Amino acid sequence: MDAAKKTAGDDTFLANPYNFFCIAGNARAQNNNAPDLEPTKLFDNVYAVGNSETAVYAVTSSEGILLLDAGFENKAEALDAQLQKAGLDPARVKFILLGHGHADHFGGAKFFQDKYGTKIAATAEDWDLINPPAAPADSPWRRARSTWTRAPQRDSPTRAGQASALSLSV
Repeated sequence: MDAAKKTAGDDTFLANPYNFFCIAGNARAQNNNAPDLEPTKLFDNVYAVGNSETAVYAVTSSEGILLLDAGFENKAEALDAQLQKAGLDPARVKFILLGHGHADHFGGAKFFQDKYGTKIAATAEDWDLINPPAAPADSPWRRARSTWTRAPQRDSPTRAGQASALSLSV
């Protein structure tokens, strides 16, 4: 904490993340009703969609589209529409690579998995976080979970340094 405070110093730009992450009580959960982003081509074959607090990146190639994360479940249809607005065909989303197993990253994955047959990739540890294999079907965790999000089916486990099956050449 001291090192972060020293790094932020009097810089107002650095003070904002320091105050948010390092001062107890300032952090909050992501807002799944934050305003949607205007679909934007960032550069070359990389697009930003999603909402103002949970961006989803689309990387296009001749073989299809790779999404980096899938946003919240309640934003999945909006994400589908955003891709179309950016001139991208959501049916070409071949893979979703999840950054980690929180609902603001995997929530929309089930929609793409069910509608388009999209493959979902996450580390084995994140798959266990998304849908714990040891949790009994009648556990309080599973009952609570069923009321707020549908998890994607466990698909492709990944590991650091593993090559993607989707070519990202343009």
